[in-house]
Amino acid sequence: MPVAMPTLASPVHAKRGVERSTPRWGMPEPEYYVMTWPRMSNEAYLDDPTVPQSSEWVDGYVVPTLIGSLPHSKLTGLFITALSLFVEDFDLGTIHHDPFNVKTGADLPDRAPEILFVNKQNLHRLRRKRLEGPADLVIEIVSDESRRRDQVIKLAEYEAGGVPEYWWLDQDVRDAGFYQMGGDPKYVCVGPDAAGVYQSVVLPRVRLNVAALWQNPLPKARDLLRTWGAA
Repeated sequence: MPVAMPTLASPVHAKRGVERSTPRWGMPEPEYYVMTWPRMSNEAYLDDPTVPQSSEWVDGYVVPTLIGSLPHSKLTGLFITALSLFVEDFDLGTIHHDPFNVKTGADLPDRAPEILFVNKQNLHRLRRKRLEGPADLVIEIVSDESRRRDQVIKLAEYEAGGVPEYWWLDQDVRDAGFYQMGGDPKYVCVGPDAAGVYQSVVLPRVRLNVAALWQNPLPKARDLLRTWGAA
């Protein structure tokens, strides 16, 4: 059953004396912006050698990606390893990860998700520094500072940009959100089944025992691959 989508507020933020306006595509700018770089065009962002390799571009602002925790790194590494081997074994496309960006639409931000999957039919849209247009699957691993950004702001961006499937995984509160594009086109929030297993629509063999993602230690990549029929 579809689940109601989060709603967006539209605050005006101020930091270091600089007033924040709402971007032209309607999403509020996150509070964590710092004014280390002047506001610049997206083209300048791609070409400026002083911009951090791991960063995002949002309505003219350069937003460095913050360092994650050890659990965040372990969960990200698990999915990078397992999904990379999986899509290679079945010749499905490629897996990319931060620092590699995706720009889902002309008026949408340049984002650096933890993990993105590009179907081999869309590999022609890969450029040196980013994917032009929507990835087929985007995964964000939530941290304390990114919770609202991943669960509300990026959710709305990826929906607007036409990303067919989006996951956010939040270890700290043991929660996850799985969104699949409906026919509107709008996201439908799809929960795990009665056994607690979520099945991807973009990668149908990929099934996740969601509770296992909060365990310590995490499942091994090779065990996930066996479950997915790839090892």
